[in-house]
Amino acid sequence: MNQNKPQKENSSQKSIVFLDLDGTLWQNEIIPPSALEALKQAKANGHLIFTNTGRSKDGASDRLEELPIAGEVYSAGTEIWQDGSRIFYQPMPEELVRKIIAKLQELNAGICVEGSVSTFANQKSREHFLEEFGAKANELRYYRAPDISEMKPEDYQSVMKISANGLTDGLLDDFLDENNLTFTLFHTHNNEGIVSGEISQSAWNKGTAFKEIQKRLDEPYRTIAVGDSANDLPMFEKADLSIAMGNGTEKVRQVADYVTDSIDEDGLYSAFRHFHLI
Repeated sequence: MNQNKPQKENSSQKSIVFLDLDGTLWQNEIIPPSALEALKQAKANGHLIFTNTGRSKDGASDRLEELPIAGEVYSAGTEIWQDGSRIFYQPMPEELVRKIIAKLQELNAGICVEGSVSTFANQKSREHFLEEFGAKANELRYYRAPDISEMKPEDYQSVMKISANGLTDGLLDDFLDENNLTFTLFHTHNNEGIVSGEISQSAWNKGTAFKEIQKRLDEPYRTIAVGDSANDLPMFEKADLSIAMGNGTEKVRQVADYVTDSIDEDGLYSAFRHFHLI
């Protein structure tokens, strides 16, 4: 594929590369060997690699521990780790969490409450995953998560975002605006406008993480964002250079500075090589 637009490139400058996970670094949590090799070579060349995911730390950290990366951005910019230490943490206020859950229950939605250290779900959400994935649903942490009725006060205080499924499109719009929240669409289930997505705080996203990391570094770095879906757009807007995976959505490919090959065609390795990271 490898289609590109005019690029903001300075190959002599070291880079921070922000990598989305699902559909970019890995597929079903399996990292292509070429992608892992690209990370190793880029690190050896002095570049910094940060994963930048919508997933909470609870849902991703155990899969990232042995990767050659400088840090991780979780929950769309609300929790950031660098060199093994947490440098930024902005969970949802407890009162807001309870308000969102109550609203989603009122709408009879499936709910996944994603915290930094734990995840909870309701029965409606489990039914949704069982319907969509069948027997494979049991492999999903969302499906196996404890019920939200089991949440303790400390669990309400460490919620980073809330996923919802089975919603009628548009019903949450006023509620979101009133509470400074953003709904990122995952997909539409049918022609009746039933959607799934995640609710997060509007003040933070994958792009706001750039500033938090850069202000802790001793020298300027070129910033590169690599992603494939809608929640990657905020980091595309902040990055000096944006790269879309060939398997990315049409919108992401349209706005990116460069489109590489798909994840299963060594797209990440090709992009790293094209921009002289390796």
